[in-house]
Amino acid sequence: MERLLQSGPELSVEQKERARNAINKIVSNRVSKYNDSINVSLPIGRNDVDKILLIDQRNGDQSVPSALADEKSFESMLANAINNNPDADIIVKQHPDAIKGGKSSYFNNELIEKYRQIFPNIYTITIDINPYAMFEHVKEVYVVSSGVGFEALMAGKKVHCSGMPYYAGWGLTEDKLHLERRNRKRSLEEVFHYAFIECSRYYNPDEERVVEVENIVDYIVKHRAP
Repeated sequence: MERLLQSGPELSVEQKERARNAINKIVSNRVSKYNDSINVSLPIGRNDVDKILLIDQRNGDQSVPSALADEKSFESMLANAINNNPDADIIVKQHPDAIKGGKSSYFNNELIEKYRQIFPNIYTITIDINPYAMFEHVKEVYVVSSGVGFEALMAGKKVHCSGMPYYAGWGLTEDKLHLERRNRKRSLEEVFHYAFIECSRYYNPDEERVVEVENIVDYIVKHRAP
């Protein structure tokens, strides 16, 4: 996928239109990696104050080192979010493992309390919630390598990356790192096309066949809990 994004052809008008329509379908239906999560509005923090969302990840998540990041990347991300937004509320979506396992995710309670001593306007979300329900309340999103970062891009949010996930380095995100082999500018539709259409395969259990991304969005919407 990286080779295609760096050296592959430009998309046709039809391919770009298809990608845009698929993105709109996903966002309007709030289809996410977390389709069994609560999908309700969740206001948090102070009224009439900008909100900045930070996404936690589980310790041992292979996508962290694969994105050239580590444990320090998360603390640095929190510090940067505070420094860049001194008047905002910092909203940390903790990974469920942080709640159940104490220190089994990067934004554990100990780290949150450490920074809350110097910046009291840190709030945590400790329940599983659909990412789009969070996006509607926040101005910007900070991630290390979480796929939630790309969902935020699809939802029109400014995204800061402290690691180098597949969607970073193409001019779509504010990147803490630089990867020399990624130096081509790509649109959101182009990254979506190569990630979700060209390089992905989907299987619909109802139809017992391989389908396209648009079909699997319909399947998820049909079967998820209301």
